[in-house]
Amino acid sequence: MTYLCTVSGRQVDYLNPTADSIIISDIAQALAHTCRYSGHVHTFYSVAQHSVFVSHIVPEEFALEALLHDAAEAYCCDIPSPLKHLLPDYKRIENRFDWVIREKFGLPPLPSPIVKRADLIALATEKRDMFIDPHRTWPVLNEIEPSTRQIVPHNSHFAEVLFMARFRELCKEPMERTDLSALKMHVACSGDDGFSDMLSDNFTQLILSAIAEIKDYRYSGQQREEL
Repeated sequence: MTYLCTVSGRQVDYLNPTADSIIISDIAQALAHTCRYSGHVHTFYSVAQHSVFVSHIVPEEFALEALLHDAAEAYCCDIPSPLKHLLPDYKRIENRFDWVIREKFGLPPLPSPIVKRADLIALATEKRDMFIDPHRTWPVLNEIEPSTRQIVPHNSHFAEVLFMARFRELCKEPMERTDLSALKMHVACSGDDGFSDMLSDNFTQLILSAIAEIKDYRYSGQQREEL
């Protein structure tokens, strides 16, 4: 068997991934539950939240590519770069997925230099804010300054919502009911309405509107369609 069964029930063949088998909700779900640095951080910090952060660093025309720059990891897992360089077969499979995802979402066939630099800025910011290897300098970050914004790690449910809301914002689409399941879980678990760290009014409004819909369902007592 060479395929992965995703949370949506799709079968994604590692030997022949197709655009039809790739959907954004599967990507959001997997990246939100994947911890950066192979889990070697003091607080859970997802690839999904990292991707949203990178998408806010670049100019608008590169934001969707930045949001999806690690999307292949939804299928191939997040492997630390030092290990990835030792696994040429893995790298070929990951590149194949990256190409299919780029085709699926209309992205440039090769990574844009500005997105690569934004990824390094995010890396430098994460190193600073999450005290990752604090006593060593990483050569890859030479001449890279971290962002002035601070990263506050969120749980997987919140990270999935942030990712989907950012995707909807960039594609100029409304939030859908299928986007709200993770947000419903987040609100139920934490009651967190604090979205003041979001970086655009439209992005914030997408999430606050979704929360209002969920809370109306939870507290009104009315019989409504389950989210």
